[in-house]
Amino acid sequence: MARVTSRFGAYSTAREVAAGHDLSGKTAIVTGGATGIGIETARALAEAGAEVVLAELKSGDAFGEEALVSEAKRNATVVALSDGQLLRLDRQHFNELLREPLLHRLDFAAASEKVRKGALWLDVRYPSEYQYDKLPGAINVPLAEVRNMFAVLDRGKDYIAYCQSGRRSAAAAFLFAQRGFKVWLLEGGLKAVQNPEIR
Repeated sequence: MARVTSRFGAYSTAREVAAGHDLSGKTAIVTGGATGIGIETARALAEAGAEVVLAELKSGDAFGEEALVSEAKRNATVVALSDGQLLRLDRQHFNELLREPLLHRLDFAAASEKVRKGALWLDVRYPSEYQYDKLPGAINVPLAEVRNMFAVLDRGKDYIAYCQSGRRSAAAAFLFAQRGFKVWLLEGGLKAVQNPEIR
């Protein structure tokens, strides 16, 4: 088998890789193009003549909410393509005005009762965690896939989101509730469930 070699290495820049290439008439779709290496790549491709397509926020769109809800590091940056206004809330006001009104918490007994009446468990952990330790009848929708499920899940159903600690499920419940789903949050996640045999 022939070894593939390149004159580029781990420290090569996107401009160095694109140098000498005419990308006129080509379309480049760049994921993660708003930050770091993604934006450098997008700029280099555009300089080489490519039409670069990036994810764009539209009026009323938000980003990074799941990081605020789950108290994780934010994973998004915005680069303005034209003049505009950016509104920012501090953590306290975000929690009071946006997070708490959308998060409806239930303890395990109340959540189980909802499930008996037709609600569905929504496990937002990784598939490997789900396979090992899922609740009976749970649907696996990893947090990273939540936005892809907006058009798939039935908005007429009730859902109880859970994860191990409650952090990821808080983010998922928030995102689903923003889109009009009836979703509750298992308070404290599976760690708070007292009787492990029920799992």
